[in-house]
Amino acid sequence: EISMKVVLLLCVVIGLALSQSDPNPLILTNYLNDPATGKSKSEVTGINWDYPSYAGYFTTQESTGNNLFFWFFPAQNNNSDAPLIMWLNGGPGATSMYGLFAENGPFSVNENLELVARNTTWNQQFHMVFVDNPAGTGWSFTQSTAGYATNQQDVATNLYSFLTQFFTIYPEYVDNDFYVSAESYGGKYGPSISYEIVEQNKNGKNTKINFKGLSVGDGLMDPITQVQGFADAWYYLGLLDANERQEGLVYESKIRDYILQGDYTAAFLVFDQYLNGDFWSYGTFYNNKTALTNYYNFDTPDYPPNPYPQYMNQSYVRDAIHVGAGTFWDYNITVDQMLQGDWMKSVRDVIPTLVNDYKVMIYNGQYDIILPGPQCEDFLRTLVWNGQDEYLRSQKSIWTVGDSGTDNDIAGYIRQVQGLTQIIVRQAGHLLPQDQPERALDMITNWILDQPFKGRPAN
Repeated sequence: EISMKVVLLLCVVIGLALSQSDPNPLILTNYLNDPATGKSKSEVTGINWDYPSYAGYFTTQESTGNNLFFWFFPAQNNNSDAPLIMWLNGGPGATSMYGLFAENGPFSVNENLELVARNTTWNQQFHMVFVDNPAGTGWSFTQSTAGYATNQQDVATNLYSFLTQFFTIYPEYVDNDFYVSAESYGGKYGPSISYEIVEQNKNGKNTKINFKGLSVGDGLMDPITQVQGFADAWYYLGLLDANERQEGLVYESKIRDYILQGDYTAAFLVFDQYLNGDFWSYGTFYNNKTALTNYYNFDTPDYPPNPYPQYMNQSYVRDAIHVGAGTFWDYNITVDQMLQGDWMKSVRDVIPTLVNDYKVMIYNGQYDIILPGPQCEDFLRTLVWNGQDEYLRSQKSIWTVGDSGTDNDIAGYIRQVQGLTQIIVRQAGHLLPQDQPERALDMITNWILDQPFKGRPAN
């Protein structure tokens, strides 16, 4: 009888707790005229974490009900003047919560769904805001099919709206150095929003964002260049034989031809069949010929499942981060599908403006299959900007992290010319901060703080 009473009491308590959960997401756009209240409401509490953080939504396109979710972490070292990094994962349709929990955020989640502090977090020295972008990704949502991004201007317009509202609710950060850091398909998001910021700062109509630079990790920027060279690379890695190499070159030629014809969707569909495999359901050329499934890192089997989606979907966490009854998508194929016509378009045209006047870092993991470093360098060598001639003549340096005196200290290879920093990180794949967290931290810290990279010239 006593145990039955306890059970009934627990049921009542749980029922009350559930009934008190707010089914509505916290839309901070409603507090732009009362920023202090908005900031207070957005505070994240009750997740067993010692440092402050803030989460919620901003409406970035009212006509379609676009709302972008963010989770913001002030720097752990309590330096209010620290640079602010906006982190964007790619996909398209891949949540930036992956970056938070698996790559460079303040914590990860273990198998017991407990938070575990990350010793190599970028958040120790830098303010970080992780944004689910574009609408439909992660916790972000749209109330209309017309709200899905179909091109990079859609992405930039929504992200810029997000940023102007973010700095209204958190005005104490508006003068801080601001950096965009993007990964994978973020190689298109990052340059697009960075260029939008630069252009909007020029017209002076909105709050000036103190933009300082852009970093792109294993990013897709200029597909017509970056899709050429896969077959050769796989052949020299011993993954293809000579006949298969020739088959691969045919795919690459088709992709290039479609791009030159302006048929970007057709180009993407060939690329999808060749390597990407988001929509091609019969096994890609790469998978069929190599039997490998992890194109993020050719030296690693598939990454084990990460429990962070289960963690975030717990009712107390949903309450803490103010997502209401929303749906979480770690990858939303609809977002990807709506951008099919954008995949094979280039952002080459906006990058000279950025690299001529600001800091730009382009980094790649040595083991990345889908967006390898050499193909990225092929793009950079054809980029017309103020430092092009110097870049083509420049010599790389050997970058080291650690003092063991062995090859383990060799973190990678770096080339710095005027505003451009180019890095290959050894023993890392596509998800570079996850594969090599210490090297990634050293890299981002040196670059943002203008510190020298330890090492020596490659004589």
